[in-house]
Amino acid sequence: MVHRMAFAGTSVADITADYKNKRFIVAANNLEFGSATVVLVDFAFWTKHTDELNEWLTTCTPTAENHGTIVDIKSQEDLTLFRLRWA
Repeated sequence: MVHRMAFAGTSVADITADYKNKRFIVAANNLEFGSATVVLVDFAFWTKHTDELNEWLTTCTPTAENHGTIVDIKSQEDLTLFRLRWA
């Protein structure tokens, strides 16, 4: 099987393996345009912690919006808090 380079120095297989080892990925970090898009990828983990995540978002990052498996985060500070709490 031939893997094309997804980003300089990485293959599609590398990115897929990395994705499978995380609870979430930051799919788009467009904070200069108003938000960062976080995709919740560890479905088993997030299913167990949905209520905790929603409570935490409301309390700690009230401008964040949860759309099921997508969380839109509005500031770099909130993105940092999210990464520190949920990584």
